[in-house]
Amino acid sequence: MAKTKASKRGKKACPNCGALNAARQKVCTKCQKPFPVKATASSNGSGKQKKTTRKARRNVMALSDAKRRFKTASVMFSKIDAGLVLVQRAGSLDEAYQVLQTIERIRGKE
Repeated sequence: MAKTKASKRGKKACPNCGALNAARQKVCTKCQKPFPVKATASSNGSGKQKKTTRKARRNVMALSDAKRRFKTASVMFSKIDAGLVLVQRAGSLDEAYQVLQTIERIRGKE
């Protein structure tokens, strides 16, 4: 392994030949040998995760809020759908209302 030159800002020296390369270079421009990859928090097995950004947390909160709204809306639509089925089976809105009153009377007796 050759001696490495003093590196400058934004440059890194190749551990194989010592040539200076751009800091983000993945392969040496002189000897074409790949640079060693530094271990990251997710790949080194330490179990540490990257800190979530404020924007990511805001997106997660918006998504959970949208899920809650969707669930509320779907419950509401299912109740409306059940009401429409009741009206269709009863034949008219007045008859459906009478069915509901009868159900309430029966529940009150229990």
